[in-house]
Amino acid sequence: MFTVSESAQKALDEFFGANPGVGRCIRVYFAVGPKGPAPSLVADRLASGDLSEEIGGVVWCMASHLAAAVGEVAVDLDPKGLVVRTGRPLAGQACQGSCGSCQSPCED
Repeated sequence: MFTVSESAQKALDEFFGANPGVGRCIRVYFAVGPKGPAPSLVADRLASGDLSEEIGGVVWCMASHLAAAVGEVAVDLDPKGLVVRTGRPLAGQACQGSCGSCQSPCED
């Protein structure tokens, strides 16, 4: 369900090392922005009905209904920070990632 690149895992290890009071649980959710819903990350806790997986000492979670809608979730690191990509776009989801990752032209 979840994949995390080595560079993203390293960045998370550094973050949690510098912030020992933050629980090692990250939620994938969709924030509504000007281009539609976009996958986002937030430190959180598991909730009833979540799908979860532990990778590298971090528990990744997502509401089960969202997980069913978007499929695989990949987390990577780019020069701007952590990037989340999903296997399928959420209805109305903005282009995510590099140009060519969706059917419409990329806009910034």
